[in-house]
Amino acid sequence: MKRANTDITVGTLFIVLLLAIGAWFLLFSPSLDARAEAIDQTAAANDQNDLLQTQLDGLLADYARLDEINAGLDAVHVDLPVREDLESVRSTINDTANAYGITIVDLTAGAPYNVDPSTLVLADAAAAVGKESTVDGLTFTSLVATPMQLTVEGSYTKVLGALTDLQLGDHRFVYVATSEIKETEVGSGVYDGTFSLDVFTYVTADVDPTLPESLVDSTETPSSANPFTGTAGTE
Repeated sequence: MKRANTDITVGTLFIVLLLAIGAWFLLFSPSLDARAEAIDQTAAANDQNDLLQTQLDGLLADYARLDEINAGLDAVHVDLPVREDLESVRSTINDTANAYGITIVDLTAGAPYNVDPSTLVLADAAAAVGKESTVDGLTFTSLVATPMQLTVEGSYTKVLGALTDLQLGDHRFVYVATSEIKETEVGSGVYDGTFSLDVFTYVTADVDPTLPESLVDSTETPSSANPFTGTAGTE
């Protein structure tokens, strides 16, 4: 009799255990999953709110400094030269020549001229290297180009280094339209480099940027053609 009671008790406990497990999977587990998901969503929303608050605080701080920022922009505008400064251009080229240990044989500057944005057509050139032009169709004023002819002398490596520095240096925007480097005499190891440059700068808006003729080295009329489509150099 006792064994029968024990079997009934064990069976009852087993059934209760099965019911408890079933209740867990049917009732409690989904509720816990939903609660965990709600907690994750709340945390994500709080993180987003914190990010937006940080951005808002930054905007409010910038707004509080609006007068200071405007004053800084005005100062930058005031610092723009009224016209191209040929002495500054020559200084840039002289510094490059000195840095590479080459000799400037001749340096001639033409008359500065305003760059016409409608001449900037770089779509084909950009496409050739798998990129898109970001300048075609832009409108701007006060960009001035100064054409220059430069002849230097030195070893091939130094002349080429100076040419590369002029083209890629961060001192100012220099575009090398044409270049030629050739040995002065066969076997001499001395090379002449002849470069056609366009040196660009921004000037104060609504001011004639051109120089008086007396300050220009050559009397040639500068070309109004696209300054970015020069002839490829030879070496």
